[in-house]
Amino acid sequence: MPDTLIELQRCRDAASVKELTQILNDAGIPHRVGSSAPIVAISTIGSASEAQVIVSIRAKDYDAARTAMEEDSLQIELPADHYLLTSSDDELAEIIAQSNDWSAFDVAHARKLLKDRGVAPSKIAAKREERLNELRSGKKATMFLLCFGWVCAIPGGLAGLGIAWSLCYSKDLTPDGEFYTYDIKSREAGKPMLTCSCIMMVLYLVMGLYGFLNP
Repeated sequence: MPDTLIELQRCRDAASVKELTQILNDAGIPHRVGSSAPIVAISTIGSASEAQVIVSIRAKDYDAARTAMEEDSLQIELPADHYLLTSSDDELAEIIAQSNDWSAFDVAHARKLLKDRGVAPSKIAAKREERLNELRSGKKATMFLLCFGWVCAIPGGLAGLGIAWSLCYSKDLTPDGEFYTYDIKSREAGKPMLTCSCIMMVLYLVMGLYGFLNP
């Protein structure tokens, strides 16, 4: 079974790609460099994406890769006017708890600042648990997506089936594990939509077949 690849970082220029891959090479971490063109995903209707260079690694190497990136970041001192220097303990702990959403530079220096301030590790652990609970809960589907799903489901099209399936079963693969994309309420809302879409598709298929056999 091939190793699962996850996104480590998106880069906007060749210099940042070279810097990141050098860090990974020095740490002996295998990686893949690819590109991303704008993709229209059912679960992200209404959002925009931009083509970037994506550096991916094996899921099992994620923690080691971030550690290497953070160690490299600590070689650069924080500028005197950097916002982290005026951030509260809670704000710094929040950055560490959501480290996957922040740059390695910010996370590394947030850790250092909290250590210098003598903040108890239990405070960081509590923030981390809050973050994991958010991931486990999933996000609430937008009213637009729910309405659009029903509009597509009633005629029995593939779009309605796809939206309903996404609401019920889509998952996000993160460095912290795999979690349902949508919360339980949104997933429950997708079930009747999925049933309706399947029934309508079968109905139209039978009607089309009947019309073909009995012209």
